[in-house]
Amino acid sequence: MAGVVGMLRETLGFMLYALVIIIPLSLWMLKNKQSKAKIIVYALFVGYLFGMIAQICLPINYSSKSLWDNIKDYLYREAIYLIPFKQQYFDLHRTDAVLRLVKSYLLNIMLTIPFGIFLAFFKKLRMRSMLAIALLVGLGAEIIQLVTGLIVGYQFRITHIDDLVMNAIGVMVGYVLINSVIRNAYLRVLHTDHTPSRRPIIDDERS
Repeated sequence: MAGVVGMLRETLGFMLYALVIIIPLSLWMLKNKQSKAKIIVYALFVGYLFGMIAQICLPINYSSKSLWDNIKDYLYREAIYLIPFKQQYFDLHRTDAVLRLVKSYLLNIMLTIPFGIFLAFFKKLRMRSMLAIALLVGLGAEIIQLVTGLIVGYQFRITHIDDLVMNAIGVMVGYVLINSVIRNAYLRVLHTDHTPSRRPIIDDERS
């Protein structure tokens, strides 16, 4: 419990740095006569990004070695896994290990669901474009973990393609979920007003 509280405190503390971006961004949007609702959404998104980075990078234990020594001595084989769904660090013959693996997958999905929700507010995307962005988000998260480990000389996270996939799924779930909610609300309004139906919010792009 103490560990969870400490992690939460570190995350909230790191999120305060978001104000460095949120304040000037909000002032600029007010100057350009943007709506208050839009300003709030952008401010929340910036705060979420800082919280996401905190979850990916914290806690950080710094090494006294130089950056070159950190890069040279980094345990790449033990820290980077590029084969999907091949668990080198979970004994899948044990129930508790399987539960930890499932928990890891769910946490990685939950981490990026808000990103998909915000993405739906910012721009209407075709499914293929949304999938590409989702994969880039997952890739970006893993690169941030790896680069942070190289800089500080501390292998505190595993860079695993499974995490990339789960992060991408989280983005897609958030995007589809919020669009479904908006679509259902819109259809209820249409049903009440008896007005003609329009195009759905999500466009399917066939290859």
